Amino acid sequence: MFLWREKAAKKLYDCAYPYGLLFVCLLPSYSVSAQIITDGSLGAITELAGPDFHIDAHWGQQWGKNLFHSFQQFDLAEGESARFTSLHPVDNVIARITGEHPSQINGTVQVDMAQANLYLLNRHGFLFGPQAKIHLDGDLHLSTANQLFFSDNQVFSSDLGLPSALSSAPPVAFGFLGTESHAIEFKGSQIFSAPHKHLNVSAERIEGINAQLTAVAGQINLVGVKKAEKISYHAQGITTSPDYQAGTVHFTENSTLDVGKQIAGNIYIRSGQFVLNNSEIIANTDGLIEGGIISIIADEFVLDNRARIDSRTFGPSRSGNIEIHVTHQAYLSTSDILTTSRNPQDVVAGKAGNITLIVGELKLENSTISTDTFSTGRGGDIHISARQGIHVISRPSNNPFFILAAIQASSRSDDARAGDAGRITVQACDLVLSGENTRIENNTAGAGRGGNIYVVLKNALTLEDGAKISAESTGMGDAGNISILAKQVNLNHSVISTETSQADGGNIIINTQQALSLLHSDISATVTSGQGNGGNLAISNPHKIILDSSQLKADARGGKGGLILLISGQPLFLHQSIISASSETGLDGDIKVDLPNVDLNALPSTFLDASLLIKKRCELRTDDQLNSFIVLGQEALPNIPNDLQSYLPSLQQLELLLNVQMQ
Repeated sequence: MFLWREKAAKKLYDCAYPYGLLFVCLLPSYSVSAQIITDGSLGAITELAGPDFHIDAHWGQQWGKNLFHSFQQFDLAEGESARFTSLHPVDNVIARITGEHPSQINGTVQVDMAQANLYLLNRHGFLFGPQAKIHLDGDLHLSTANQLFFSDNQVFSSDLGLPSALSSAPPVAFGFLGTESHAIEFKGSQIFSAPHKHLNVSAERIEGINAQLTAVAGQINLVGVKKAEKISYHAQGITTSPDYQAGTVHFTENSTLDVGKQIAGNIYIRSGQFVLNNSEIIANTDGLIEGGIISIIADEFVLDNRARIDSRTFGPSRSGNIEIHVTHQAYLSTSDILTTSRNPQDVVAGKAGNITLIVGELKLENSTISTDTFSTGRGGDIHISARQGIHVISRPSNNPFFILAAIQASSRSDDARAGDAGRITVQACDLVLSGENTRIENNTAGAGRGGNIYVVLKNALTLEDGAKISAESTGMGDAGNISILAKQVNLNHSVISTETSQADGGNIIINTQQALSLLHSDISATVTSGQGNGGNLAISNPHKIILDSSQLKADARGGKGGLILLISGQPLFLHQSIISASSETGLDGDIKVDLPNVDLNALPSTFLDASLLIKKRCELRTDDQLNSFIVLGQEALPNIPNDLQSYLPSLQQLELLLNVQMQ
């Protein structure tokens, strides 16, 4: 049975930490005297002499290649150091702190054994100050876990009141009993793991304030955990047991999580609430190896105040993917999530990574989610899926860098070798875009092709106050296509458009079950210059189409105008509106309208006055300005297979009709 006694002066530690977005931490002073005292469980109780504490193997016990130490207190002041040494080969240095206070470390911790990993366990937490440093060749594990499990099923406890054993087998998992609530905090700290190694942190609260955690070409694993039978780390991320209860991970005040230099590593974060405020997560690569993954799984997700999650490639390798899974709400305010392909050497560049957000609900305010290529590499794809709604809003701002609220995929190089832009897919219950600087856009500036935009909604798509969904090309590359599937589509002073200046226009397909309503708005697939043909516009299945001071256009400049296809269950409502498929100097396009409630097949028994027929079909019985349109078909004869049919085609059939290549 282990015997121990506490021999430590108490230190002030008072941390008020509500579960909301704001928190205040009163940190202890780092000017207190350092003390490193063994607890007597693995040998004699000893207070080591500083300021350079030499922690030799004889102060603990070695089993196989595991070196165990047990301290009652482990504190380092600025300018002090603690060196772990051994004359025998060691794979893992396992040090627990069993006292009743968090360890305050503002000095240097060093492991003088080649390739050895370091495990620091204190169930009451750690406070790392601005002068804290950790030097080692292996992986670094910091944890408030109650237990450390080994591959032979032995358990080493950080609480002397629990059963504990030593083992020569490798450590494999951490256990949290949920009986205590403590933090690991980095204040102004710069903590580095060795290159290609792991930096692992697990606690109920992980807090970084003006902190930097770096694992060059390695892996950072952060787990906010209240309770879990077992938590383990591996190359593909973090594994938690079914009883996992989440804690929090907060990084604020210009903090950085960085795994990228020449070779980008991976970052895995698992928490209840995740907050990144005025801080960044970086995984950049300029080497020959693909960038790693940034993966965040949380119950709540907040990016605020110029926060950034960034994965870039500056060389021939592709940048890493960003994957975010949020159970409830994801909220971005004046912040960015982005992947980029850029090669300043003007040679072959890697593909930009993909961005995936799977959330309960998404609110994007003056923030961007973007994948861009500035070189020959292809842009990444964006996939956003929300069980509930997505609200993208731009508000007036004094900061010119954060006036835009956008989901965008772009090919920004005007070079003839420019890469293609990626695609954008948005799935949700409802999607609202609000504000003149709000947009979902896919752009190409050079020879690269624009990517497609897919919007699939259970209920309504709403664009208001200048919002825009667009696929544009200002270079030789074709613009992408836009496909929208929703019960309702409502535009108020807004735009859905594909536009090109030197290539053929893109296509727009809108399949809606209830209504398409435009007020002072436009839906257009146009070519503004050159010989390109206008794009095609198909609107299918709405019970009604309302155009009020609005436009449907598939115009061209020198090429042929596009095709506009309208299929509705009711007559159109048009007020001071335009439907156009014209060309300035080329052939005009076609406008085809199918109204299933009008019988065009039966022969009349008497002659009709054509003017009365036109009135019956087109004129609204109001004082509104009259409009006109053309119905094409072979009247008085059955429809032939290749003519416009009176049924309501599916989105896939419309795509085939317009010969749209959905990549």
